[in-house]
Amino acid sequence: MPSMSYCKFENTEIDMRQCVRAMEDAASLEELEMDSYEKHAFERLYRLCYRFLDEAKRLKEEQYLEEIHL
Repeated sequence: MPSMSYCKFENTEIDMRQCVRAMEDAASLEELEMDSYEKHAFERLYRLCYRFLDEAKRLKEEQYLEEIHL
């Protein structure tokens, strides 16, 4: 079931924090003991994080530009 619109970022942040903690505890990718499905998801998430950062930067810059023009 998809996250409700009012908590999609909050719920995703909780899940992402779990992933990051597992990565912090691992010394290598092999130590994460991922099956092929998890490895593919890891790669998709890796690329998605870059897209998230690009979009967040764009939106924050837009907000900043709006604020300085007030």
